Amino acid sequence: MPLKNILMRYTALITLFSVSLCLTLLAFRSQPQTKADIDLCRQRYEGAWVNPRVKRHLTITIDKDGTALINDQTITKEPSSVDAYYAKVVKGKLVSPADTEHHGDYIEIRTSGKQLLLETRFKDIKGKPYAMRTLFIRE
Repeated sequence: MPLKNILMRYTALITLFSVSLCLTLLAFRSQPQTKADIDLCRQRYEGAWVNPRVKRHLTITIDKDGTALINDQTITKEPSSVDAYYAKVVKGKLVSPADTEHHGDYIEIRTSGKQLLLETRFKDIKGKPYAMRTLFIRE
C-alpha cells in the first residue's frame, strides 16, 4: 500500500476521533447549572423508580455538581443484571452521551408528573438507529 494511502487513512481516523471527542465534550459543555437547577433536578429525579411490568428498578442520586449516578437493575429468575452509569443535568434532563469505547448507548431521562421516562438511543444489528422508551413510577 503506498505511503499516500496510509497517510490519508491515518488522517481520516484522527479526524473521526477528533470529531467524536468534540461532540462528547459539547454534550457535557452546556451552560453551567446553578445550585437552584441542581436542587430542582434532585427533587424531580432522586430516589427509587420502578417499572413493575418488566421488573426493572432505577435508583438515581445527584451530587452537588450536577452529576447523576444511575443504578439500573432488572430482576429475573436468573441472576439479576445491574448496570451503573453517569449522566449530567442538561436543561432539566439527565443526559448520558453515547460511549463508543464501552458500547454505552445515549440515554436521556426526563420526568412528567409522577412518571419518569428513560429513552435509550442506539443502533440495531443492521446499523439502523433505534430508540427504546421505558416508563417508571416512584417506588
